[in-house]
Amino acid sequence: MLLSLYSPLASAQSKSWAYTTFASKQLNYTLGANPMSCPYVVGTSVNSPQNPHSALAAGGDDISEINTVPAQEKYVLYGAVVGGPDSRDQFYDIRSDWPETEPALDINAPMLTLAALVSHSLLSKIR
Repeated sequence: MLLSLYSPLASAQSKSWAYTTFASKQLNYTLGANPMSCPYVVGTSVNSPQNPHSALAAGGDDISEINTVPAQEKYVLYGAVVGGPDSRDQFYDIRSDWPETEPALDINAPMLTLAALVSHSLLSKIR
């Protein structure tokens, strides 16, 4: 997100292009262009995470059993971005593995900003 915002302020066109290219690759990775072919956005494809570490998604009523009860998430958190893969590019869609499956604000807010930037860019090209 930051690279997309700073790209127009770069000291050289080559740096601006490099920032934009890297940001685009990161976004594409998050949306599924990765070794697991997994978009790390809940509810966007059959490969999307099914078990985010979230009390809202779980739908259970016993906080001590949040990782296992119910066995299948009751609700889909459409659009929530989860933590993503481990250091070996592996993603285990297990609710109790919160570093990989938690849809935290520090991950989701930049994704919304990127979506707004892309929408603004596309709209300005249409006009």
